Amino acid sequence: MSFSKSLPARRAATARLSRALAVAAGAGLLALTLSSGDALAKKKKKAAASEAPVAMEIVETGVSALDDVFQPAGAMLGSLDSSTQSLTSVNQKVVAAMGLGADSSVADAIALMKEKAAGKFEVSVADMKPAVKVAEDAPDDVKAAVAATNEGGQAMADAIKALGELPAQSKELIAAAKSLPGKVPAAAKEAGLKPTELGGLMKKVKGNVAAVKGIPTAAKGTLEAAKGNVELIQSLAPATPAE
Repeated sequence: MSFSKSLPARRAATARLSRALAVAAGAGLLALTLSSGDALAKKKKKAAASEAPVAMEIVETGVSALDDVFQPAGAMLGSLDSSTQSLTSVNQKVVAAMGLGADSSVADAIALMKEKAAGKFEVSVADMKPAVKVAEDAPDDVKAAVAATNEGGQAMADAIKALGELPAQSKELIAAAKSLPGKVPAAAKEAGLKPTELGGLMKKVKGNVAAVKGIPTAAKGTLEAAKGNVELIQSLAPATPAE
């Protein structure tokens, strides 16, 4: 068997991935990123709200010939899970630093920072890692939000890099997974399963295939929101006059 973890550990990991990917496939991170007053944000939020979040998980089928194909998806979903959680955590800390409620977006927090310390920011971005400086006479909550942003800068950069790599990484896996439903009867027979167990096995395989196929879309959606975070942070700096 290719799955080395104990069954309880695998179930716990599956539950974590299911929760995280439901957020990624929905609009959890997007909602934290976009401003409620922005026209584009409203359009995206409306579109996201019209689509129910899809829980993505890989379940063990009990047939090693099938499970071996799905095994690489665990690391990919783990990367997506970790990236989503890191980005969401940074957003939440910035929002909290500005004294806003949990239903507020990081865009709301950035707008409040601008209002309280307009023209007092310096922003640089290197390899998608933002770094912010603010004047000493800025309010304490703004300084706290800047600190939260800088502390999460590397996490943002790492998440953006990981998310950008996932679509290409999953391409070969998706191709292999798509062919599996047609191989289920033979694999089940070789594994000694009863004919009555074929339906349940096929359901697991199709669910796993759907999860694998959803990786690029979930990664791209979260990546878009992550880059939106960086753009919001860059907007703290005063606009450079056109020459």
